[in-house]
Amino acid sequence: MATLGTPVKNDVAGATLDTSVTCSGSNRFLAVAVWKTTGSALDVLTYNGDDLLAGAIASATITVGNDSLKWYGLVAPDSGTFTLHTSVAGGGGYHGVLALPYSDVHQSTPTSDGIGANGTGSPISLSASSATGKTVIDAFMLRHSGGGSSATVGAGQTTLELYSGTADGGAKSAGGSYEAGASSVTMSWTATNADTWLQAAFSLIDVGAASPSGNLVGGKLGNGILLRGLVG
Repeated sequence: MATLGTPVKNDVAGATLDTSVTCSGSNRFLAVAVWKTTGSALDVLTYNGDDLLAGAIASATITVGNDSLKWYGLVAPDSGTFTLHTSVAGGGGYHGVLALPYSDVHQSTPTSDGIGANGTGSPISLSASSATGKTVIDAFMLRHSGGGSSATVGAGQTTLELYSGTADGGAKSAGGSYEAGASSVTMSWTATNADTWLQAAFSLIDVGAASPSGNLVGGKLGNGILLRGLVG
């Protein structure tokens, strides 16, 4: 199975955000969820200068009004501790990131089965297609209906990060989790004071998978050339 390093969550009520992320091991892959509450575009997403915007994970995205949540990936990110940099056009608005540095990930076809969902109230939930030997990873962003909010991860899931705050003048929560793959996997959270929410998920493919079908995302080859596209 793919091996997770140290997950990192960060957010800001502003246009730019710098987050320190450590990638290590062999067959590395960096997955990054970005959520924002402004209609302005995310115009910069880099790790140690390498672009992730072209590495959007197919279908692992959801947008409702000005709120959006989207997963990106980078194959073979530089080994070490470097800056994940984001910038939102227009100079304002709240946005955040959840960065997941993995090793032992398939390098030509690292992801598959992206899906996005949205709703109002609790639970936050989607059903993801996957398979044995894969890992299903989700993230959510929640607006509170009033007061504070807490979120509890569903059965079988392992919490990656969970945050509740009041940045940008409105109460919001965000979080992420993972679960072993199967033909169908429910990724859910039970939340208090839940208003509108977004959720997106995908499957991460182990390095040992034989001829997997999935998505080729942004990758850095040994000569520094970025490799991007979609297969499967």
